[in-house]
Amino acid sequence: MSEDAIAEEAAIWHARLREDMAAGPLRNTGTRHAFERWLAEDPRHREAFREMEWLWGALQEPVDTKLAARRHQPARHRRLAMVACLLVAVVAGAAWQQDWRLWLTSDYVTAAGESHEVRLPDGSEIILNAASALSVEYTERDRAVSLLKGEALFQVTGSDPRAFTVNTPQGRVRVTGTAFNVRLDEEAAVVSLLEGEVVLSSRDRSAEVSLKPGEQSWLSRAGITAPSAFDPMRVSDWTRGQIVFYDSPLAEVVARLERHRRGRIVIADADLRQLRVSGVFSTEAPDAALEAIGDTLGIEQTRVTDWLVLLH
Repeated sequence: MSEDAIAEEAAIWHARLREDMAAGPLRNTGTRHAFERWLAEDPRHREAFREMEWLWGALQEPVDTKLAARRHQPARHRRLAMVACLLVAVVAGAAWQQDWRLWLTSDYVTAAGESHEVRLPDGSEIILNAASALSVEYTERDRAVSLLKGEALFQVTGSDPRAFTVNTPQGRVRVTGTAFNVRLDEEAAVVSLLEGEVVLSSRDRSAEVSLKPGEQSWLSRAGITAPSAFDPMRVSDWTRGQIVFYDSPLAEVVARLERHRRGRIVIADADLRQLRVSGVFSTEAPDAALEAIGDTLGIEQTRVTDWLVLLH
């Protein structure tokens, strides 16, 4: 088997292992056994996988530092550049498959750069932000919506006597008639109340917090934060085709921009993640926003493909 073919297999195994580790230990056991068999088939497999691990780790460190450490190996460096493009394609493919899982479990899904207005049977309305997914389950006793990914703005009718619940991985939001926004981050669900009243419950139901208009809280595995004030214009900016930042960390800015473009934006230098950003950008021009931020903060960009932008 050629070196390129082995590198492709290593990239596929790397993506599968990362996906299965996120899915849980039971699923990961079977994949791990198959992976160990693949490693034992050829000594080159282990070396190719080591290179893949190094390449993935390089995305978390300053690009120039890693390249300087490899300059004495130009031939290998060229091949790693090829593998980098391959890994991007494989990971992009894995992400595409993940979206297919969302298609199977969701009633409404939006891709990067899209938004969608949903009108529910009771007259409630939901605006689904880009790169988001939700499912709806109405019964004779309950109205339930599960936000599986991304962000949504809810306008819930109060004329229906059934309680309305929004379920998230971190907990749930219970309302009667009200307007509020829910945004899923990596570790938390941010609930911002515009009108009415909501009650937030932790996942294990051990804690509850009530919000009044103009207040927001974070739901996470650690519990629920105390209510704090927020700017309604900033929370709903995406419904007007804008993204508004005021003294926000670059990591948060990048996470929001990623919802409006296909591919990944990776901050390759950890020191850059907390740089502060202020500005108003269009959701239809995320790359222009990246250019403006880079010029303002003195950040360089390396575009491996349209699917991967490194900030360093």
